Amino acid sequence: LYGLRRARAGTVRLDGERLRIRSAADAVKAGMVLVPRDRRNDGLVLPMTVAENVTLATLHETSVAGLVSAGRQRASAEAQIGRLDIRPPNAAAVTRYLSGGNQQKVVLGRWLARKARAYLFDEPTVGVDVGAKSEIYALMHGLARDGAPVLVSSCDPAELVGVCDRILVMMRGRILTEVPTAGLTVDRLVAITTGAVKIGEGGDEG
Repeated sequence: LYGLRRARAGTVRLDGERLRIRSAADAVKAGMVLVPRDRRNDGLVLPMTVAENVTLATLHETSVAGLVSAGRQRASAEAQIGRLDIRPPNAAAVTRYLSGGNQQKVVLGRWLARKARAYLFDEPTVGVDVGAKSEIYALMHGLARDGAPVLVSSCDPAELVGVCDRILVMMRGRILTEVPTAGLTVDRLVAITTGAVKIGEGGDEG
């Protein structure tokens, strides 16, 4: 979906528009963004400040004549700090020293500042404390309410049941079954993913 691996078949459509995504840059240009599972290595530049990390995807908005405007950068970052309750609430804080939950919020803030059209979350709450988890889930629900597609890849069945409207069970890149989450329990989802329960067409057990 995000262009990190070349697709062998199929198409990607967003708002009815067929997208040609051959790289992560293509995905971002189309408005599709990824919040990676390894935020420290793949999502952040740890020696940079919160302001610098938050505005990496919007340099065209925070720059004047090719130079970053410190005022614009700080204002953009402070807007996301307030929206996401990033702590400490300091745009000049070095990202390396933030908690895992607040580092994840910095990654989210970058794409919220970008005003993305679709959000892909890969293991969004790994290494995040309980309080930050609730905040991240609330943000994801808010994005969905605002009309943005939100896709979540997670190995945590409780997370999937609690956050998603429907779940696609996949193996080796193929969809095995689709499960609506209305009335779904964690135990039942585990049974489905392990093959203890088979779902036939229409959601009936086989």
